[in-house]
Amino acid sequence: KQLTNQLPFIIDSDILKLYPNETLQELCNQINIPFDSNQLVWPSGSKPCDGLWAKYWYDSVHQSTGFNSYESANLSNESNNSLVSPLTVEQLDLYRDALPIYQLIHRNAIGVNKLNPGSSINSFYSNYQTNYLTTTLPDPRNENIVIWVGNQLLPREYAK
Repeated sequence: KQLTNQLPFIIDSDILKLYPNETLQELCNQINIPFDSNQLVWPSGSKPCDGLWAKYWYDSVHQSTGFNSYESANLSNESNNSLVSPLTVEQLDLYRDALPIYQLIHRNAIGVNKLNPGSSINSFYSNYQTNYLTTTLPDPRNENIVIWVGNQLLPREYAK
């Protein structure tokens, strides 16, 4: 913002998947280019700009011809759940450190209502400014878990 005197354009992939038309219209509006509904579809296959890692990362992108429905994306991810492993303590510490920054950035994403940003983003951010009371856990194995609350995964102490 200091260099350009404006906020960067932030797009939440979940909002884009749910509302591709509206999200792209707003992005086009913000960058002063005309919106065209053809921006919502594309031919399948690789692109010259994909880069050398495309064959490892872009398989589903190369098969797509537009924004898939949110439901179909979630269903396809369900088959990959067996690949998900618990976070290490180091990964969880990193997640805890990064989450306030993510929340701060996310509240400016296209499609996020700044007065009511979904899952109480402003209240989450203000919670990061306080010291949490620590209590003895009934089961110490639950100390370093993450919990799904609303539309996000939170470290145990943030899940209130």
